Formats: sequence, C-alpha cells, structure tokens
Amino acid sequence: MGASTTTVIAILAVGLISLMVVGMLIMQTRHRNLAVTRDKLLKLNNQYRKLNNVLRNLPTSYLSPEMRDFLYQALLFNLKSQMELNPDQRKYLDSDYKQLERERAQVRKHPPKPEPPSQINAEETNLHRQTLKSFYAYIKRNYEAGHLNKTNAEKMLMQVELKLVETALEYFKFRARNALKRHYYKEARVAYQKAIDTIGASRHSEQFKQEEIQLRNQLNKTVEEWRNYREQQSAGQAEKLAEEMEDLIEDQESWKKKNVYD
Repeated sequence: MGASTTTVIAILAVGLISLMVVGMLIMQTRHRNLAVTRDKLLKLNNQYRKLNNVLRNLPTSYLSPEMRDFLYQALLFNLKSQMELNPDQRKYLDSDYKQLERERAQVRKHPPKPEPPSQINAEETNLHRQTLKSFYAYIKRNYEAGHLNKTNAEKMLMQVELKLVETALEYFKFRARNALKRHYYKEARVAYQKAIDTIGASRHSEQFKQEEIQLRNQLNKTVEEWRNYREQQSAGQAEKLAEEMEDLIEDQESWKKKNVYD
C-alpha cells in the first residue's frame, strides 16, 4: 500500500511538473508572438508615416499620377496589414482605410493641379530630395520583392530619377544665386559646376542638354564677373594706396615747412 501511494504521488508530481513546463513554454511562445507582432506593427506604423509624408508634403508637381496612385495603394495595403495584426484597433483602422479609399477615388477622378513654380530655399529643396530618395528605395524594394511589375516599376523609378536631377539643379542654382548676391564668386562657380556634373552623372543627361548649355553660359559669365571684380578691387586698392602716399607726402612737406619756420 505504501509503495503504491508513493508511486501515485511520484506520477502526480511528474505530471504537475510537466504541466508547469508546458505552461511556461506556452507563455514564452505567446510572449515571443506578441513581441513579433509589436515589432511588425511598429514597422508598419513607421512605413505608413514615411509614405504619408511623401504623399502629403512633396509639392504636387513632384508626383506623377502613377506615383501618387501607387502611394495610395501602398497606404491602403499598410492599413489592411495593421488591421490583421491589431484586431483591437480594427474599427479605427477600418475608418481610416475607407476614408483613404474615398480620397484615392477623388484624386483619380480630379488629379491635383501642379503648383506654380516658386523660389524654395536650399533647405526645403534638400528635404524634398531626401524624401524622394526614400521613395525611390521603397519602389525598388517592392519591385525586387515581386510586388510591382517591371514596366510600372521602371516607369516610376525613371520619374523619380528625373525629379532628383531637377531638384539637385534647383539646389545648386539657388546656392549660386545667393553667392553672387554677396560677391562670393568662387562659391557660385563651384555650385554651377556641381550642377553641370549632376547632369553629366545622370543616365538621363540627354534630357537636360538645354539646361546644361544654360548652366555653362552662367558659369562662364560668373568667371568673367569674378575676373572683373578682382580687377576692380585691385584698381581700387592701388588708387587707395596712391591717395595714402599723397597724404603722407603732404604731411611730410607740412612737417618740413613747420621745422623751417621754427
């Protein structure tokens, strides 16, 4: 009887320990799954923020209809993925999804008109360029992952590449104009040369031939103005030195006369 009781107790103890181990494994698996889900949601939120920034903050002229619609598709897919991972927020996410669907349909029906050209500063231009580069990388990743067909991907990539060249030229021309206003001719020359180099480095350089001619003319004009400015500065310094010498001679003559009379 005693042996039988001991055996039962041992079996119960082993069973209890097994249940505890299984429970711990289940909890660990659950925690790991929750951590993975949180990580996926965080990445989706960051992706949504970046895509929305491209859509909302870039000037309308920067985005073609294809690029704009691709952004709407990406945002909608992102919200759908969030709903699957976060059922507690499904009601709010679904509301955002439907609103975005309506907005997309409206934009496809009535595309936004390009904004009139404006003089944006160098900092804004640089921010737009960084946004475009991020968007370019996103398109490329989606194409490589098989989410985009080759024709659409190449078309959008080319459009972004062209816009990157255009914004680079805007940036360097802005810097050159500002430098010329302050007579910083060397800085202006460097900016114009960088703009020309940007065209030369682009695989779409043929589309910017006229712009390159204008930039080279402006570069030559800047060099000529710099040369004239230095000559004027040298002449002005020589004239000033001559005047100072005349004043010195007059002071010496005056001092001699004073000593004679003394």
